[in-house]
Amino acid sequence: MTAARELPFLRPRGESGRAIGTRDWSATPVGAPVSWPAAIRTATGIMLESPGAVLLVWGPQLVVLHNDAAMAALGDERPDRLGRPGADAFPDTWPALRPLLDEVLAGAAVALPAGLLGPGSPPGTCTPVRGDDGAVLGVFTALAPEARPQYRTLVVRARSGSG
Repeated sequence: MTAARELPFLRPRGESGRAIGTRDWSATPVGAPVSWPAAIRTATGIMLESPGAVLLVWGPQLVVLHNDAAMAALGDERPDRLGRPGADAFPDTWPALRPLLDEVLAGAAVALPAGLLGPGSPPGTCTPVRGDDGAVLGVFTALAPEARPQYRTLVVRARSGSG
C-alpha cells in the first residue's frame, strides 16, 4: 500500500504531491510519513492544496518539502530539493538562510527577502509550524504571488471570463 492510500494528506496533487506520496521516506532524517507529527502532516496537506508557492522545512536537518508552484517560482536549477536537508537543497544561500530559519524555529514569524532562496527567487513569509504542545516543529514558507506570472495570468483570465 502506498503512503497516499494510508495517509489521505499525501493524496497526489501535482508532480510534487506524487513525489511526496511515492517516496520511501523511511531512510530520510524525517522518517516515514505515518510517524510525522500531526502538525507536519496538516501543513504538508495545506502546502499541497495551495495554488500558491509554498515550502515546508522541518526536522533536525530542516528537510525540504514543496509544492509544484514553489518549484516553478524557484526555477529548475535544483529539481532535487524535495526531501533533502536544507543545507543541501539551498547550498548557495544556506549561510544567509539558516539564521532566518533559526529565528522562525525560535517562534518568530519573519519576512523572507527576495533572492534568499536563490537568484531571482521571490520574497515571502516564514511562519512557525507548532505541534500540539506549542513547540515549533518546522517552518511554513509562502512565497509572494506576484512572482509567479503564470498563476497571475490564470487569475486574470478567470476574472475576465476568458479561457
